[in-house]
Amino acid sequence: MLLTYPAVFFMTDDDSIPFYIVFPDVEGVGTQGKSITDGMEMASDYLGLMLADLLEQNEKLPKPSKVNSIDVPQVASEIEVDYIPEESFVTLVSVNLSEYLEMNELKKKTLTIPKWADKLGMDLKINFSQTLVEAIVEKAQQQ
Repeated sequence: MLLTYPAVFFMTDDDSIPFYIVFPDVEGVGTQGKSITDGMEMASDYLGLMLADLLEQNEKLPKPSKVNSIDVPQVASEIEVDYIPEESFVTLVSVNLSEYLEMNELKKKTLTIPKWADKLGMDLKINFSQTLVEAIVEKAQQQ
């Protein structure tokens, strides 16, 4: 289950770890990176850990903001970070949340669907379990 959220990559004056990365939609302190590539890896890992924790605590996943709606100076003032504005940016970061969920153990569920939906799903070779999981995650993001 792939999820994507906008992240702000703040370029700082710290030469050893120049990037400070936060997700405006996800509570927490954020992460850091030595380069853009390292920052992307660290951001994806951080996002996975934070979202998995929310689900495991039976909390709703935050709805991702539109990437163009992120106000970088406002986010910077909220977290009180000194940064270089012209080298900081907003980007999308994705994570396969299934890799982070401790509750990933499969649970057998019996459900009832209309005969036509069963036939259509079978004809389209739809994985019913995967479709149900994706629908539950989508529903959680909408609330």
